[in-house]
Amino acid sequence: MKRIGCKEKFNERFSQAFQYDKEHVRIIAENNEIIGEAIEMWTRPYPGVAAEFWVIPTNKPIWVPRYVANQIKRKSYRRLKTDNNSHTSTDNMGQYTGALIADTTVQRLDARLAPEAKTIFTGSRYF
Repeated sequence: MKRIGCKEKFNERFSQAFQYDKEHVRIIAENNEIIGEAIEMWTRPYPGVAAEFWVIPTNKPIWVPRYVANQIKRKSYRRLKTDNNSHTSTDNMGQYTGALIADTTVQRLDARLAPEAKTIFTGSRYF
């Protein structure tokens, strides 16, 4: 993780939310577009907080702040298709048939909570 400084002053109205968001959670990050490739991203959850660059390995349990997991979870896009029966329009470039409609939502990156680790100290037989 690499931090870049910030000149803004932190707004104290967000301090309780920021305390919650910076708690660490154990997740498994997944890159659904390029399977197995690490996720590289910048985060800056609140004004007045330094920006951070994260390189997150995929498909293995890691500990990250909650705001990083939430940002990964929000990475999706809508796949568009044309509906050829609904609309015809003409302009000086030509005639267009169909309208773009959102077909499906594709989760590009995903973060899910990792299961609890089994160790010899918790009494489990799996290590």
